[in-house]
Amino acid sequence: MKGKSRKKTKVGKFKFISVLFSTTLSLFIVGLFGVIFIQAKTLTKIIRENIEIQVFLNKNISDARNPKSESN
Repeated sequence: MKGKSRKKTKVGKFKFISVLFSTTLSLFIVGLFGVIFIQAKTLTKIIRENIEIQVFLNKNISDARNPKSESN
């Protein structure tokens, strides 16, 4: 039994390439989501700083619709 040696199977380059490709692809996707998250955070900050609100007041409002005319 000591004289018998197991025959080594040759895996080849296909397994190595597929592992390399899947690792590279997953790291690329994680990095892409990170960049998108950082850019979205800065974009929302810019939008919040530059937002404008315009209010138009009507001079000819009736007393029924005027909130100041209601007594508490």
